[in-house]
Amino acid sequence: MSNFTYTQQRSKPSLWSIILSPQFVGRVGQLAILHFFLSGYSLQVLWNSVNVNFCSLQTAASMADSEPALTVGGIKAMLDDRKDHPVVIQIIQLKKIPDQNPDVCRYRLQISDGQQSCGTCMLATQRNELVDAGLLDPLAIVRVSRFVTNTVSGKQFIVLVDLDVLKPGYAVGRLIGEANFSKEGNKPQPTSLSDVPGRGEFQTQGQLTSDALTKSRGPAAGGQASIGSGGWRASQSRTIFPIVSLSPYQNRWCIRARVTQKSAIKTWSNKRGDGKLFSVDLADESGEIRATAFNAECERFYPVLQTKQVYLIQGGTIKVANRQFTSIDNDYELTFSPETQVEPCFDESICNLPEVSFHLTKIKDIENATRDRLIDVLGVVIMIGPVENKIARSTLKELKKRDIRLVDDSGVAISLTLWGNEAEDFNCEMNSLIAVKGCRISEFGGSLSLNAGSNTQIHVNPDIPEAHAVRGWFDLQSGTDEFQNLSAYAGGKAGSLGDGKIMPLGLVEAECSASSEQGDYFTIKGTIMNVNRENCMYPACPSPECSKKVIDQNTGLYRCEKCNKEYPNFTWRLLLNVRICDFSSVAQVTIFQEAAEKLLNIKVSELSDMREQDMQAYDDLFDRVAFKNFLFRLRVKQEMYNDEVRIRFICVRVEEISMPEYLNYLEKSVQELLAMPLPY
Repeated sequence: MSNFTYTQQRSKPSLWSIILSPQFVGRVGQLAILHFFLSGYSLQVLWNSVNVNFCSLQTAASMADSEPALTVGGIKAMLDDRKDHPVVIQIIQLKKIPDQNPDVCRYRLQISDGQQSCGTCMLATQRNELVDAGLLDPLAIVRVSRFVTNTVSGKQFIVLVDLDVLKPGYAVGRLIGEANFSKEGNKPQPTSLSDVPGRGEFQTQGQLTSDALTKSRGPAAGGQASIGSGGWRASQSRTIFPIVSLSPYQNRWCIRARVTQKSAIKTWSNKRGDGKLFSVDLADESGEIRATAFNAECERFYPVLQTKQVYLIQGGTIKVANRQFTSIDNDYELTFSPETQVEPCFDESICNLPEVSFHLTKIKDIENATRDRLIDVLGVVIMIGPVENKIARSTLKELKKRDIRLVDDSGVAISLTLWGNEAEDFNCEMNSLIAVKGCRISEFGGSLSLNAGSNTQIHVNPDIPEAHAVRGWFDLQSGTDEFQNLSAYAGGKAGSLGDGKIMPLGLVEAECSASSEQGDYFTIKGTIMNVNRENCMYPACPSPECSKKVIDQNTGLYRCEKCNKEYPNFTWRLLLNVRICDFSSVAQVTIFQEAAEKLLNIKVSELSDMREQDMQAYDDLFDRVAFKNFLFRLRVKQEMYNDEVRIRFICVRVEEISMPEYLNYLEKSVQELLAMPLPY
């Protein structure tokens, strides 16, 4: 019997099968069943009460016809490699394929479009997170927006690269349509990686040969047909692998990819010697990969590889990618070796290869993202700062920098810092939309920002669907500037809970992870016990981008060690140490300038004048916030101090509590608790 055979007609189940079914036991519970019998009721009485529930289940099943419509003929379109429109299909079966590396897994799928089924379908490894999260399961309905097709051992495989789960399988609960599963469904599933695309011999529907290429291209640069050790023979045929299929377990492969980004040559010198390198980002229809060339390979390939050009690349070392140095969504990266061969490609099909690819992160999600990691962002420019000079702390060299501010349709803004020539040459107009590829998340004093590096790409008004959506959203804002700013600690509406979950302070201390170098973020509702008003301000560097304490030189000048400059004046900075509590615990919290000003409802310049002129008003100001409740957004981190582990609390945002919104939050939390299944 095939694993994919389903009974379409529902028959009324037996009495005991209903009583013992998970639906019944989960709703009524074993205690309720026991109560029926102890109270003297017969089994038939229990059946009559169950029959009502079963009828409602039948009604719900009949209403399931409102599921998202499948794309009839969609599987044939994918097998024919037609990519005109997204395809909506149903996942019939999902099976994990064993791998030699226990850290890598792949899934084989049985899919249906309601009329036709296909058992030779694979899920791209970067989409495994859908399975891990429980969203992609049997009977789920998905919309496939990107896929690649390959032929392995005479079988045609579909690799799902980009897909959205429209409805999970547990919510669908049935097979849609009348697809025939008798052919593919009875075939044995692969038992080794040699049968699985992405770890075996991928190839396109038609093999790409050198003879086919030479018909539509001119000679390569320098009159050579290829760049590498030994070259390629003109009569040699090559199997083209999609980038998404590359892994360290493959020895022979060849990709056809476009260079979307090329770095400058970088050099280094240490005790082990000198060296140089450069890197390129390569893209095809299936995905991207970062390739790096060192020393001799750097000299060989740097003049050959040019941005926006397409090449056939064969040979090299594939290893696990270091995500700290790339924003590309690929688990692996490529290192050129002496065996690497590169040849320009002028085939007609290269027009389908993307010139740039983005894996965008919403600005509001940056707050919970890993610090010091490269990401891609898209936003509207709402502020352009001037070019400034800054002294690098490590080299003491003067650098040019410029700060701009971006906002996207999440309603959250963040600062982006440009350096060197990028800072001087930036000529984008206000309210322009830019996509930034490969910028780094940085944090200082609870304030988040983005930094552009040497490999960062900035694209003005990119023609991508996400850009059109952000532009439409911004145009409807009517010029408002009320955006939450991640680079200024606080912002947005007072008392806004957003999407955050309020946690007890004691639970925050328990869940603080020692493995998180940047700390974990939590929201609490706390009461201020007292604020240390002594030494709550300090003289700081007057530079807008520096907040370090200055040293009085007793010559009328103040020195900033960070900027390596002396100034005739300084600015006051607020740094509050506040003791807060809730019903579960007490914590000492550090609050920096912007959040502290919001808490006290006064600017630091006014506070310094008040301390000099009216000490009573100064004390009253601190007394007014004592024993009041606020919402605190905290960054919590474990640190070693005098050989002891302690927990440090830093407040990155403070907000007054809107009681109507807080009551709505509590009511919603109670409803979620009531909806949770009983633990039996």
